[in-house]
Amino acid sequence: MNEVILLLAWLLYFYLHSLLAATSVKAFFGEKLAITSPRTYRIGYNIIGLMGILLLFYFQFIIPSTILFNTGFVTSSIAFCLLLAGLVIMIIAIRNYDWKSFVGITEEKNYALIIAGMNRYVRHPLYSGTMLFVMGYFLWQPYFKNLMLMFLMWVYLAIGIIYEERKLVKLYGDVYKNYQKNVKKMIPYIW
Repeated sequence: MNEVILLLAWLLYFYLHSLLAATSVKAFFGEKLAITSPRTYRIGYNIIGLMGILLLFYFQFIIPSTILFNTGFVTSSIAFCLLLAGLVIMIIAIRNYDWKSFVGITEEKNYALIIAGMNRYVRHPLYSGTMLFVMGYFLWQPYFKNLMLMFLMWVYLAIGIIYEERKLVKLYGDVYKNYQKNVKKMIPYIW
């Protein structure tokens, strides 16, 4: 029963996270509810998102679940490598973004398309790092609840890419379409 609640909680979180990031929802809050600045919305969005994900990870960690297999040295080593690789990729990828505008400290701007750093190899390196990280977490703690999280995260990111790329095509036009032809989404040379 706890795993069903956890599943529903993750689905609700992913839905709300995507919904609140939609341009039309941002406009609604800006116009109808008189939120005066996109920065204010961005800060609120990030606070809600951070609080939600921390609560979900806490619940993810504490609920009992069925272990799917026993780990040994090889499995633990692979898990560690995936966790580390995912974390390193996310940290390196973050350097290409303006963190002050991302969290709402400064106003968001439309920057030139960045195809340097990790973005030379994949269009969504943060997503790639996240997928490696959750795969490593599952191998480190091979419980059903963590398999469920890994699957949900992969599906969420795969769907999220579709919507994000639509926004990027609108923003950058043919430049982004050309980038899509030359660079894979998340796995270099494959996907």
